[in-house]
Amino acid sequence: MTIRAVIGGAEGWSDVELFVQCKYEWFQRFLDLPDGVPCPDTFARVFARIDPEQFRDCLMDWVSSVNRLTHGQVIAVDGKTLRRSHDRNSGKEVIHMVSALGFGELLGVGSDQGGSEVQ
Repeated sequence: MTIRAVIGGAEGWSDVELFVQCKYEWFQRFLDLPDGVPCPDTFARVFARIDPEQFRDCLMDWVSSVNRLTHGQVIAVDGKTLRRSHDRNSGKEVIHMVSALGFGELLGVGSDQGGSEVQ
C-alpha cells in the first residue's frame, strides 16, 4: 500500500492513509483488509521495523523484474497543473501538463483550452 501511495504522491503516513482510503476498492482486489485501512501510526511502526538496506534491495529486485517482464516498456507518467497559467479576463483556462518517460525517450504532452500539444 505504501509503495503505491508514494508513487501516487504521498509524502507522509497521513498521506498514505488518505491515499489508501481513496483507493480502498482497488486495494481490496489484492488484500484482505478486515479492519479497514491501517492508521498512520501502524504504517510508521511497520516501516520502522524494516531494515533499510534489505528494503532497498527488494525494491530494486522488484523494479528489475518489472523491467525484464515488460522488456523495458514501462512508462512513468507524471501530471501537473501549471499554477497561474490561466487568465480569467481573456477566458484562457489553466494549462495541464503530462510527462511520460519511457525507455530512453521523453514525451511531453500539454493541454491548453481543450487542445493538445506534443513536444
